[in-house]
Amino acid sequence: MFKRLVPLSSTDHSKHLWTSPRSCVHARGELFVPIAQMETLALANEFPIVFGQTAAGYTLGILTGIANGQSAAVSSSGLWRGHYVPVAVRSAPFAILHKDPQTLAIMIDEESPLISKNTGNPIFEAESTIHKSLLPTIDLLFRWGRDRALLAPVIEAIVACGLLSRDLSLKLDDSSAITVRGVRMIDTEHVKRLSAKALVSLHTAAALELVYMSAASAASLPRLVQFSRENAQQQSATHSLLGPEWFG
Repeated sequence: MFKRLVPLSSTDHSKHLWTSPRSCVHARGELFVPIAQMETLALANEFPIVFGQTAAGYTLGILTGIANGQSAAVSSSGLWRGHYVPVAVRSAPFAILHKDPQTLAIMIDEESPLISKNTGNPIFEAESTIHKSLLPTIDLLFRWGRDRALLAPVIEAIVACGLLSRDLSLKLDDSSAITVRGVRMIDTEHVKRLSAKALVSLHTAAALELVYMSAASAASLPRLVQFSRENAQQQSATHSLLGPEWFG
């Protein structure tokens, strides 16, 4: 989704211009999109809310693809297949680095086609302040970043209660299955067996809402498989129409 993120600086980017994304083609290669807890209600009916495993632990996101390095959430025409576009996608070419709620830094993708020195909206005013056209995006990113930074103890409580499944396994239409490694969801069977003590610990960590949202989002798994199949069929049809001579 991003090619070269660097800290946004009035010194380095005062002459740069930006354009708001008109499609989501920049997210076409993303199989996992990070989200904040404030987005879970809007996304629970659209994509699986999952926990991606990293060297530092687990991070919250939505599963947007299952194979071939292609997002099923982005159609062949570049449109997002859902009513709600995640902040991480619609805020491009900007992002936010968050270590904790007090340590946030706005980043810019210098190699994004949405950044130019010829056309677009100014990033900075003459006084080196953020241009008013960019302020809504910056404000949204700060709120999103603070929310993301507060997730660590919430996820820790979920992991401590043993609620995460093993690597996600999806059943396909031909009765075969595919395993998505490094991605886990809430195990609903484990939720049913939670003790009163575990429920209290989840409530204390403000983790119950995330548990329920992730569990409910499992119903969107067949939708994800369907979108993946449609994208594969469209790609195959395009190759057939153009012929092999176009892909030598």
